[in-house]
Amino acid sequence: KRKLQNEKQVVEDVDEKGKEDSGDNETEVASIRIQELQEHIYVIEKENDVIKKDRDCIPKDRDAIKKERDAFKKDSDAIKKDRDNIKKDSDAFKEICRDQVECPVCLEGPTSGPVHA
Repeated sequence: KRKLQNEKQVVEDVDEKGKEDSGDNETEVASIRIQELQEHIYVIEKENDVIKKDRDCIPKDRDAIKKERDAFKKDSDAIKKDRDNIKKDSDAFKEICRDQVECPVCLEGPTSGPVHA
């Protein structure tokens, strides 16, 4: 706002100077300068709007990233639980097989040949 006020003051100063001078050429130059400044102000305002929109999107993007992270963490936890359950089932299956296959005398499993139960 301060910059905008300064530019308005420059425009007013140029306008007053143009009124004081009687030359049409100086008035024309001042008019051109005023137009250039107004165009410059317009461009700055548009850039400011774009920056504000980008700034306003940051919290939304951050929240979306947090949700994705939490979803990945839940999936990771579920996968770990599944892995642990599979490992328990596998260990239980190994124990059952070992009980049915090992020799009751020496408590060793067969290393070759067919297995008869």
